[in-house]
Amino acid sequence: SKAPYMTLEHDPVAMDVMRSLKRMFDPNNILNPGKMALDEEVPKMPKVN
Repeated sequence: SKAPYMTLEHDPVAMDVMRSLKRMFDPNNILNPGKMALDEEVPKMPKVN
């Protein structure tokens, strides 16, 4: 999944734009919920076990 890396690849403005587009086209969040880290903020770096 690319969700943990989205905030590493894209700046905060780009993430806000993608979140806005997602909300506009999918207001009920039924299309791929949680797939692209747009529903909630993810950590900047994934945890290492």
